Amino acid sequence: MEAVQDLGDLYKILGVEPDVTVKQIEKAYRKASLKCHPDRNKDDKDAAEKFDRLTRAKEFLLAPSKRALYDEKRKKEESRLKRFKEHNAQTQAMRLDLERRELEAERMHAARVQVTQQVSSNIKADFERAMAERMQKKQDKANETDRKMRQTISKLVKVTLILASNNMITSSSIMETLYELLSPYKLMKVTVDDYSAELMFETKEKALEALQVLEEKKSICGFYKKTLIEEGKERSEDLIDELDEMLGNEKERINLKSSTLRDDSTFPLPKKNARSSPPPAEEKPSPPKKARKEASADLLAELDAMLM
Repeated sequence: MEAVQDLGDLYKILGVEPDVTVKQIEKAYRKASLKCHPDRNKDDKDAAEKFDRLTRAKEFLLAPSKRALYDEKRKKEESRLKRFKEHNAQTQAMRLDLERRELEAERMHAARVQVTQQVSSNIKADFERAMAERMQKKQDKANETDRKMRQTISKLVKVTLILASNNMITSSSIMETLYELLSPYKLMKVTVDDYSAELMFETKEKALEALQVLEEKKSICGFYKKTLIEEGKERSEDLIDELDEMLGNEKERINLKSSTLRDDSTFPLPKKNARSSPPPAEEKPSPPKKARKEASADLLAELDAMLM
């Protein structure tokens, strides 16, 4: 076998099939030798080598034992090559199938991503629309509530209590007392400042009943000296006079307190030279009552603006 390993396929050298007979081998040899014999092909440098290969192949195949071994080995090699080709074909098919499935998976993933994005966009749009509708309904409800509240407040009756000038009760105590006494009479709101207290009632009848209770409880409610029922934004002349009088009393009290502090001070002020002291100012006459009422009306307007 080693003698013909360098020849390759012996049957191919002779140009015959593997199942040929001895006679067919000899006939093929004679025919092929005429083409490659050195004496007949002197111009062919490779003629001698070709004739030698042809002769060795013929002699090897004409030996039955050697041919049998060669045929067995050749069949095994052919079987191996066939399996290898089949394996390569399967591998190639698997590779192509894998590539096809990967491409299909990529397309499906891209489609899934697109659908997910579209669904997410639709969900987001629906959510934003629902939130906008909810906020609009909430705003409409708040506007309606505010409108109803304004209508209710516009129908309320306001009662003003003129507080006593010597009142020493705090605003919070006054408010607690009024709520405690007048809550059964539809008292809706209480506002207390330094000079007056405003009470808002649901109806005029309830306001009158509350005023009657205040008169009966005068011992408890000694912090006020006068009550006025007001309908609308107009103010009575009596209320202006009362506030003007209270402002005057408050100014006198502050001036009296200041003078007392100056007299009792442990650090007396230095006396000025009598020569450099200015002459006493002339006393100005008090303004007429009408001008005083106008000034009080302006002050009351400012107080109303602060309370509103």
